[in-house]
Amino acid sequence: MMKSAEKDDLNLQIEHTLERLKFRGRGIKINGSINIKKPNSVSIGNNVHIGRNAFFQGYGGLTIEDNVHISRNVTIYTYSHQYLGKVLPYDTGMI
Repeated sequence: MMKSAEKDDLNLQIEHTLERLKFRGRGIKINGSINIKKPNSVSIGNNVHIGRNAFFQGYGGLTIEDNVHISRNVTIYTYSHQYLGKVLPYDTGMI
């Protein structure tokens, strides 16, 4: 079970992450740790619930619409390596 100080630290980390979003709706509930890379490219709508240990990579932009519930341990990538490049299996370019 999480101690009070640990819970306070986690809540501060979550709040700091949500403050940096491109758009932040009302009623967002984060049920544990969350890691968002490039949060200024991520929009989260109203009444969104996200389970613990979520990872969102927002370099390609990410919009989570209203009333979405996401389970724990979810990973979302929004861009990838250039797999049609001259070097296989992929080159250093990103898409």
